Amino acid sequence: MGRAIPVAAKFRRYGAPGLVLGAGQRASPQLHQRAAARGVEVVIRESGGGAVLTGPWLLGLSLRLAPGSSGSWSEVEQVTRM
Repeated sequence: MGRAIPVAAKFRRYGAPGLVLGAGQRASPQLHQRAAARGVEVVIRESGGGAVLTGPWLLGLSLRLAPGSSGSWSEVEQVTRM
């Protein structure tokens, strides 16, 4: 019998251009000022990774696997089949 994998999946749409930074990245005050002057919001997500330019052209998907999960591709496939 397979074990249940408690996960959270969240889709996100972006109405305006934005810059999403990974948890370990830092944005200088100058970056915030320049981005704001162009109507671009800068946010930091909870997880790591690199910067992502977002906007109306992008559909984002965030997956949160259970604590202790191996994070293997087979587990991710199970989540995406929901």
